[in-house]
Parts: sequence; C-alpha cells; structure tokens
Amino acid sequence: MTYAEPHLDRGFQNQRMKLMSTGPYDIPIFNDVDLLLFDKGVALDHYKKKIILIANIRTDELETNYNKAQVVANLGVKWGAVVHGFDGLDEITACDKTYVCEINDGKLTSYVVDPVEFGLAYAKPAELVGGDGPVNADITRSVLTGEKGSRRNAVLLNAGMSFHLAEANTSLADGIAKAARLIDEGKALTVLEDLIAATNEVA
Repeated sequence: MTYAEPHLDRGFQNQRMKLMSTGPYDIPIFNDVDLLLFDKGVALDHYKKKIILIANIRTDELETNYNKAQVVANLGVKWGAVVHGFDGLDEITACDKTYVCEINDGKLTSYVVDPVEFGLAYAKPAELVGGDGPVNADITRSVLTGEKGSRRNAVLLNAGMSFHLAEANTSLADGIAKAARLIDEGKALTVLEDLIAATNEVA
C-alpha cells in the first residue's frame, strides 16, 4: 500500500513496522494493516490528533482478537477499530456482518456490525470486484457522483465508521448518514478532485 504523498507513505510504513515488531505477537498477527482514516490527509486534515487504523483479525478467536486490539491501544492509538468481516474481509464488509473491537480513548469494546440494521442490503462479493488503476478510478468516481448499490454501501459503512471513531458523540448510524450526505451533496467528489490536483502539482 502506497500513497502519492511521500509523508503519508512513510507514516504508514512506520506504523506498520511498529505493529509488526511489538510483542508478544508476531508478524502473522497483523498480516494486513490499512489506515482507515488518514490523520495527515487532505480530505480529513481536521482530524490530525486522531490515529485510526484497521487490522485483520479472526472472528473465531474473540479472546485473542481482544488481545490484539489491546496491543494496538498500547501503541498509543486512542480511537480506532480492529475489525474482521464474517466473510473474511479486513474491513467493515457490505456482504456480511463484521466483528469489531473498538478502541475509544484507550478503552476496548467488542460488538458486531450488521449492514441490514442500517438499511443496507447485503452485497454479493462479485458486485464489489475492482480492477486495475483506471477501473478503480472509474468505480470511485461512479460512487462519488451518485451511483447507488453495493459499492456505495461499502463506502458508507467504512466512511461511517471513520466518522464514528473520529467525532465525539457520533454513532455509527450518524457516521453513515454523514457519509451519504457528503456524497450526495458533491462534497466528497470535490475533495477527490482537490486531492488529484494537489498530487498532480507535486508530480
């Protein structure tokens, strides 16, 4: 995973190395780590003080998963979520339920997220398949310009979780609603266009 902005890429790699080198767990525990919220990013620059990440865990080893989340919290992450979809995805999946171990100001809480409870129908995996760079760029633009369906639902779930974790007194439902509003009002697309312009200037 890399970013166009060098400082973002370095931040990601440094955080990944911290996770991989922290005992008592070994490299296989954190086999995939993605930044759920770019604390230095253009889109969410006002969340600089938050560090939110997502790590792959297993739903059939809940006690171990809780311990993994504790390791993440011990790294200094105050607000975050260690998640695993029941379908195996290391994100809030739109295809099934998702196990979540949330870190809120250093305290851990475990729960399950079900898209149906937020009015989002389960997606079929085939509906979420991407492709190469140009294909994925087209998909992103389609979602941000109003496309309805499974791909939008996947975006709403994960963006909604970001807002829930980053903003005080914001429930996951509130976060999902905010994500939908930002897309529908065209603000999310504007951020994408600004990011593209900034990246092109650097290049």
